[in-house]
Amino acid sequence: MKKSIVLTVLCLIAVVQVYGETAENPYGTWQHGPSSDPGYFPIAVWLQSPRNAAKYKAAGVNVFVGLWEGPTEEQLADLREAGMQTVCYQNETGLKYIDDPIIVGWMHGDEPDNAQSNGQGGYDPPILPEVIINDYDSIKTADPSRPVFLNLGQGVAYDNYIGRGTRRNHPEDYPEYIKGGDVVSFDIYPVNSTYEEVMGNLWYVPKGVARLNEWSDYQKVVWNCIECTRIHSGEKPSPAQVITEVWMSIIQGSRGLIYFCHEFEPFNEDGLLDDTEMLEAVTTLNNHIHELAPVLNSATADNIVEVVSSDENIPVDTMVKLYGTELYIFSVCMREGQTKGTFTLQNVPKNASVEVIGEDRQIPITDNSFEDTYEPYEVHLYRIGNFTTSVGSAKPGSIKLLENCPNPFNPSTILGFYLPGDGHAELIINNITGQQVEVLHNSYTSAGTHRLLWDATGKPSGLYFYTLKTAQFQETKKMLLMK
Repeated sequence: MKKSIVLTVLCLIAVVQVYGETAENPYGTWQHGPSSDPGYFPIAVWLQSPRNAAKYKAAGVNVFVGLWEGPTEEQLADLREAGMQTVCYQNETGLKYIDDPIIVGWMHGDEPDNAQSNGQGGYDPPILPEVIINDYDSIKTADPSRPVFLNLGQGVAYDNYIGRGTRRNHPEDYPEYIKGGDVVSFDIYPVNSTYEEVMGNLWYVPKGVARLNEWSDYQKVVWNCIECTRIHSGEKPSPAQVITEVWMSIIQGSRGLIYFCHEFEPFNEDGLLDDTEMLEAVTTLNNHIHELAPVLNSATADNIVEVVSSDENIPVDTMVKLYGTELYIFSVCMREGQTKGTFTLQNVPKNASVEVIGEDRQIPITDNSFEDTYEPYEVHLYRIGNFTTSVGSAKPGSIKLLENCPNPFNPSTILGFYLPGDGHAELIINNITGQQVEVLHNSYTSAGTHRLLWDATGKPSGLYFYTLKTAQFQETKKMLLMK
């Protein structure tokens, strides 16, 4: 019989430490940036013609990222007429409209982390991180009132991406690249992918989001791109797959989404608009996100919910929010397989039940627990009413070493621990022979929940043990690296 794995609510816990204990939107830093309204969630399209801005706005899109060979006067006029904001290059025309609220951010060139064409049929190495940082400083000097947007390639999530050329399998570059942006994004399209390691593995999308958050120590706003068309001649994502990639991303800490709408074989810039089924699904999904934006922008309620997956190879990932007197649990099956999730809650109201949002069903709560089944990559969103605000600040009374997620993993996983008070903490990793392979954390640490990414690139497959040590506590758990 397979053992169950306890997946304590790790995802987004650290966001509370960055963005505060109350509902807060991360864009208030910039005078002319995206809206700081708690009900605002950016949903963008990549490099689309402003002539279609009204159509995309009707689909729930509120930002255009990138304007072909622009911004131009005509492009900005079209966007202004449709009430659509943009993140664009800081060219002469853009700076001419430096006080225009239609522009909410400036962008770098796309994917500087990939090998760069030399114009002669070959490729040079990626642009150096220090060049991106210098460009960032120049953009901020010209206009510090807007965030600088940096979009990176699929190497963020997939170390072995050949498109990085000489920097393939060098994930250590990314913490440096991230210094060159305020809003940091990336793209990987598992359904469209032709790489055997990636194709069909939707979890590469949230993996990249988690990495960007961890590499930036949760100091950057993270967005990510979503596939919604048949980009080349391969597979086309289904509406269900798009929905899963979106909620996986949000659960792992994405604060903005960018739909890639192009098709290239044959070329069609606005492929999403021509796909009636996908457009309807995306519109419904976007409207749902906008409705839930105040909840998504609120503080994460940690240490209230634990979920047990009946199959240790099929984790269920979660994000928990307490908004007013309602508890929200956003959950997704992280692998291509069926499983059952058992949720255990603290301080459950008497006679409470779980509303499964958008599915027209209720689940009873028995002995502070409820269960639900998951099809491969299925998303369930839960709401429980009549929780008191005191639940959101409830903390366990003792030190806790959390389960790593995902487990098994390849090549990286997130480890976490909780401290009820400030103190020294050490988190070390040993292999099956007891040999220490890495000290992941060893310093004086503030009270609260902390997450750390362990990247096991270059480490052999096998069983590893991670141990949390403090002056009063020591506990060890195991994890499986499976390449």
